[in-house]
Amino acid sequence: GLPDPVTVQQLTWAPPAPGRLDLTDTDVYAGRDAELGQLARAFAAARAGTGSLVLLAGEPGIGKTRLTEEFCRREAEPAGALVLSGGCHDGDVVSNAPFAEALLRWGRSVPADALLTALGPEAPVLLRLAPALAAALPEVGEPLPVPPEAETGRLHDALSQLVLRLARDRPVALVVDDLHWADAASVATLRALARTTRASKVLLLGTYRDTDIDRRHPFSQALGVIQREAEPTRIELRGLTASAVQGMLADFAQQEVTEEFAALLAQETAGNPFFLREVVQHLVEEGQLTHDGDAWVLAGPLAELGVPAGVRDVIGRRMSRLPEAANRLLAVGALSEVALDLPVAAHVAELDEASALDAIDAAIEAGIVQPTSVFDRYRFTHALFRHVLVEEMNPSRQVRAHRAIAQAMEGRLGDQISPADSAALLRHYERSAALPGADRGVAHAIAVADDAARRFALDEECAALARGIDLLPDDDGRRHDLLLRRARVLVSTEASTDAKVAAAQAALEVVRAQDGPEEEFTLLGRLVLDAFGGGEVESAWAIARCADRSVLASRTDASAAVVGYALLGEQDHLDADHPGILRDSDERRALRDLMLALPPTNLGPLYIPVGSRAEGEAVMASSPTLTSDERGLPVVPWAPLWVLGRYRQLAEWTEVSIADHAARGLVAPVVLSWSMVSRLRCVLGE
Repeated sequence: GLPDPVTVQQLTWAPPAPGRLDLTDTDVYAGRDAELGQLARAFAAARAGTGSLVLLAGEPGIGKTRLTEEFCRREAEPAGALVLSGGCHDGDVVSNAPFAEALLRWGRSVPADALLTALGPEAPVLLRLAPALAAALPEVGEPLPVPPEAETGRLHDALSQLVLRLARDRPVALVVDDLHWADAASVATLRALARTTRASKVLLLGTYRDTDIDRRHPFSQALGVIQREAEPTRIELRGLTASAVQGMLADFAQQEVTEEFAALLAQETAGNPFFLREVVQHLVEEGQLTHDGDAWVLAGPLAELGVPAGVRDVIGRRMSRLPEAANRLLAVGALSEVALDLPVAAHVAELDEASALDAIDAAIEAGIVQPTSVFDRYRFTHALFRHVLVEEMNPSRQVRAHRAIAQAMEGRLGDQISPADSAALLRHYERSAALPGADRGVAHAIAVADDAARRFALDEECAALARGIDLLPDDDGRRHDLLLRRARVLVSTEASTDAKVAAAQAALEVVRAQDGPEEEFTLLGRLVLDAFGGGEVESAWAIARCADRSVLASRTDASAAVVGYALLGEQDHLDADHPGILRDSDERRALRDLMLALPPTNLGPLYIPVGSRAEGEAVMASSPTLTSDERGLPVVPWAPLWVLGRYRQLAEWTEVSIADHAARGLVAPVVLSWSMVSRLRCVLGE
């Protein structure tokens, strides 16, 4: 016995009363043991040091997210794994959103000193991806500048290093949900992580709707490449069997359900868990499914009860049972895609505060929306609710509602507009472009582009700029700057040569009209040099063909040297009889003389054709010390120093550039430069 009296409480429990079946707040897992076993085996391999990528595919409502949650609860977390999770969201234009979300969730759960240690030397780059963490680490500065074409690779390397570092101490499960809504940057990041984590304790798990992606979708385009690079395991979820449906219904009701009833519903819903739940809820609310004290009983044959033909139909009937004010509020909120902002939606729906609160209460009680972590923001419990609401609005009403939402948001936010707010505002102005004043969205397009640039997402930066250009009237002065910026960024991406040339031509045309042919040619030289810097030689050639030959003949500056270099390079490439070495010609001599007369920093990555020691001495006399370009990147004059035999000086200067490139996270230049240093040390006998 106990030495002293203690207070005890008696707790009693009674099973649910027969006839009670509330599905609005139920999240039941059933019938996925085989798929869970596949995930468990992949995770066991990851724990042993063989990482992999697993892709869960299936139609809407089939249970992809629920299966990942169950895997994390049953397998990953009990094994001590670190679970990182992030999702793509319908309407997202924030680049790399799932990885930023995963980084932010994890970072907020870690003490500042541990966070800084884990982020390591990649901290400046990673905090660009999740800037909300920067406040906890004020000592971390901005990342050093790198060429645009290197920014994405540096981000991929930084994320890979972080995940690999975290996986040294315990297994890591990184879940990326709803890849059918992923942007190109997120898909590219997933590819990079899948490549770099294959020999580590990392399991990557992605989910997507195979019914919602076509061949133009970034993820669809990348699937073939991912298959070659990472050999992912693909698990395709299908409808639940009748026995699984029976188990699911029994869990819902906390009572036995007959096989016949379960088989009928399995057939009617094709075993889709979301559709199943909605149909059962519909039958209960309509009084067609009742409990007689012993079992659940249908009011008649299922085929005669007017069961909705599809999930959209059943959702439509659910909505019709809500108060009229709730339907008005939800219809406006559905146009916002990412989250329903209650004050904004209430203003547009013309509801006072009390009516709006009652309406959102009704929607929560019906299980249609749920609160988010942000005050007055709500999200739909499933995207299908939002889709049905939007489909029920006629196009004219949608356009006007989008504009009203944009104006209400701007009025509420004032000058406190975040990048995510700008992304939402840009969508609303785009979708109300049929109304006057859509050019107000241009400022938001620029804000989205700036945010993408900060996150090293060049493709998304280009896309945002293009969207801003589309909203501009033809005579708007901002078209000039946006076209120039888009062309400069696009040449550093993996876009097609045709797309790069089209962007270049659009920018050149507006510059020629506004600034004249000389400025047009200067821009052309910059674009060609950018293309060479990104290793896009064929794009550089194609853009150079846009040159006005009369202006080229009259110029003796870096632009002329760059364009001439590109045109002669393409000419040599197309010459079937070319001997493979530089031919002596008047054009080649004139180009070489021009290049030798210019500072090496003006020519970027171009090879300076030094033909003699005297020419090498002349180049070095003009630049006797190691110089840097406008970004601060060291420019090592390889050709002159090599011709002069200054191998030790060349090796030392290259090692200085290696240290600088390593600090900036430029992996490829570091590897290439070390190979050249090794060659030089061999020549020196070292």
